[in-house]
Amino acid sequence: MLALLLPGWTTVACAQQNPDGRLNLAQFDDPLIFLLRDAHVLKDIGATDSQQQQLLALANELDAIMWPSRNRSAEAVQQSWKQANELAHSRSAQILESSQQQRIREIYHWVYGTRVLLRPEVATELELTQTQQTSLQEMLTKSAEKMQKVWENDGTERSQAERTRAARKVLEDEQKSALRILNEHQQQEWARLAGSRIDVSKLGRVTFEAPELIAGPNDWLSERPAPEHDDRKLTAVHFFANGCINCIRNYEHYKGWDETFRDRGLVIVGIHTPETGEEYDVTRLRQKVAEAGFKFPILVDNEKKNWNAWGNSMWPSVYLIDNHGRIRAWWYGELNWQGTPGEQMMRQRIDELLSEAEKRQASR
Repeated sequence: MLALLLPGWTTVACAQQNPDGRLNLAQFDDPLIFLLRDAHVLKDIGATDSQQQQLLALANELDAIMWPSRNRSAEAVQQSWKQANELAHSRSAQILESSQQQRIREIYHWVYGTRVLLRPEVATELELTQTQQTSLQEMLTKSAEKMQKVWENDGTERSQAERTRAARKVLEDEQKSALRILNEHQQQEWARLAGSRIDVSKLGRVTFEAPELIAGPNDWLSERPAPEHDDRKLTAVHFFANGCINCIRNYEHYKGWDETFRDRGLVIVGIHTPETGEEYDVTRLRQKVAEAGFKFPILVDNEKKNWNAWGNSMWPSVYLIDNHGRIRAWWYGELNWQGTPGEQMMRQRIDELLSEAEKRQASR
């Protein structure tokens, strides 16, 4: 039972950053929106080509609802996610066979691990007593506190491997404790509800449809990005404001990416969205861009049309978009803030995505 239910990954993903293109699905109350576009899940449920095409179209509809809502009020965000979740459930029920839908419900158990026992439908299915539910809640709360200490920046020099081992030990203890709370029949039912094993470490590497850039012919400081039929393999879109110190500290990294990867097909596009009144001055912006030494196109977003279309909320932010128009990774804020190796992580992801595109091109 322990081997059956032990999750495949143990790293706690940052709630915002996504430098490796992977989401921590366990942090969402309902991950169906993401499972329906996850290639590993689609393979597991045996989705046909037709089903995959329909699910991709659905994913794009969901992105049009969710993506722009990210910088709105908490109430608006909640309403958008509610709308998207309802659409995901209703439309997927029309696209997928009942057995495929059942398999996705099983995958929920692997995504959430022991925490799945707190879900009302699972507690009802297992006929958990109130005492058992209270014991599980208390145990899982303590386990979460231990896990937080494993991953928090406590000033120690513990390596990633050491933290991963410690996190795995926390999960092992958590699940052993859960099994002690359940009776034998409940343990068997839990295993039945989980179904066959799926490698959770492969889940969460999902993509999103990038919003179209909103720009008139006079909104570019100099050159426009090349047409869509060019040979670009990857685009880095970065939002910035010319007076933002955190943005300025990222400049050298963007220029470094441009110098290193331009010949391999990376195109960088800057979107300047003002934060302060003086940053609306386009003449000032031209001067600041010249001083920065940018050799890539800059889009003037004084009306925040692109900022809102992307649901962006932080200066600076950078997104990686492949040549199919899919968002593959992102980073919010200063790349190397307080020693965080954000630039190294994003640079590695750029190299990976360019290599992926090069292999695909070579196989044609």
